[in-house]
Amino acid sequence: MVSRGASLVVLVLALAGCTGGDPDLPDATATSTSYQPFGEPCATVPAGYAATSEQPVSAAIAGEPLLSNLDVVLQQSGLGPELDAAPALTVLAPVDAAVEVLPRDTYALDLTGPRLAPLLAHHVLDVRLPAEQLAPGQDTRNGDRVTVEQADGVVRVPADGTLLGQVPATVCGTLETANATVLLVDQVLRPRP
Repeated sequence: MVSRGASLVVLVLALAGCTGGDPDLPDATATSTSYQPFGEPCATVPAGYAATSEQPVSAAIAGEPLLSNLDVVLQQSGLGPELDAAPALTVLAPVDAAVEVLPRDTYALDLTGPRLAPLLAHHVLDVRLPAEQLAPGQDTRNGDRVTVEQADGVVRVPADGTLLGQVPATVCGTLETANATVLLVDQVLRPRP
């Protein structure tokens, strides 16, 4: 098992090594959702997802055991307060296991890389949507696009949209926070060059 500290370093290093532009902050449009969490990991959360519905997104991520590495990286990037202030978001949140499989030698950069916040912003959409309403090309908070495919109720990002070149499926959807829908994914996403 990879330690949390080593996993965090790998995630930050991976995120800092990716391309990304300046954040594009279009007006967010709130969408009313009443969807339930789905996927195997939902059953493993001790407190249950109902407890997150009144928390801002960064607090909900901080309290989610499957997102401990993302929580620390979010704090390091300084992006948390900006996301908490946004009225409606969708966050494609890489679970800890997605970080633990990243090769350390490939992503060996420093913890304060200037591209950390833009890469994290690539995982955030300025619209609140459940997994089943994600469109094939979604604009991200980073000003680029993430390609989303859906088939047989499974939401995926094509292999070339991930750091490892593997196809991530949504692991758990519609974790509702006060201002965001958080979709847990099993790969770290990469902005397109």
